[in-house]
Amino acid sequence: MSAAGLPYRLRPNKFVDRELFLDIISRVVSARGPRDYAYISMGGAHLVDHFGVFRRTGIEKLYAFDEDNNTVERQKANKPFDQVECKCHGSDELAGRYEQILNDLGAEKAVIWLDYTRPRQRLSQLQEVESLAKKLLPGDVLRVTINADTEGLRKLKAQLPNGLDFATPNEEWAALLRQQLGEFVPADLNGFTATSFPGALARCVEAAISSGLAQGEEGVTALPLLSTSYQDTSRMLSVTVLICSRDEEAATPPHWDFLPNGWNEVINIDAPDLSLREKGKLDSILHMGSKNAADTLGFFLGDSREKSEATIKSYTTFRRYYPSFFNIEA
Repeated sequence: MSAAGLPYRLRPNKFVDRELFLDIISRVVSARGPRDYAYISMGGAHLVDHFGVFRRTGIEKLYAFDEDNNTVERQKANKPFDQVECKCHGSDELAGRYEQILNDLGAEKAVIWLDYTRPRQRLSQLQEVESLAKKLLPGDVLRVTINADTEGLRKLKAQLPNGLDFATPNEEWAALLRQQLGEFVPADLNGFTATSFPGALARCVEAAISSGLAQGEEGVTALPLLSTSYQDTSRMLSVTVLICSRDEEAATPPHWDFLPNGWNEVINIDAPDLSLREKGKLDSILHMGSKNAADTLGFFLGDSREKSEATIKSYTTFRRYYPSFFNIEA
């Protein structure tokens, strides 16, 4: 089942992921000035991330697109203010329209979010990322969300050449990914597990971005700012990068706790399902540490003591970004 149609109130992990994204881009944009930036993304019918970007960063030049005309009409009804541009086209057209979009909005830089959901289209999605990366310049931010479920890879097994012999199942996984993504799979990626698949896929995103940048302005590189994986229904991967000059110093915002050490370092987001009373109880005992808090709580958050401790650790890491949903009649 795809999570694409589920509202945010049923997708706590995506909510946390989006809040982390808003946090890091607010730091990047505030250091460079929001007036120079445009925000460009698919947005969905409700433009949830456009509202968030406007509130958190001050970017007023907002652009949303979708290939479904009805979705675009809903975007127009939901946009936070009248100047938001909502256009009907696919993500495959974005690279060709990119310079004109910036020109029409009067922007010099952009924050772009390509939010993909379909695992069978990973190859064309990375090709779109590559094409867009050719146009990017220092100061731009690119975020790519891509389906990281392994189920589709299993179905490619019949397409592998006959006679291949794999020393481990991990090597077979790598061969299946190479069958799907070809040159976007790094040559030294020799194997991975289902659990480490998001990290392997992040390196393929790196290859697509790096290939595009190499065909664009000279001396430009991509600096990973945030790499996350989460699962509300399907497993997803999100990679956010800052485009910068190779000789640029201190390009990353200071004091950002979630900065990855490399492209394949991916933070797993697992936001537990907590009531307000459970959150309040946890908040009062977190100073004890996750182990003692798990002993003190009086019940398990999950089906075992170990799962409960892991849940408390996750909540501790992400509680600043944790969703609180309320039913309000308006």
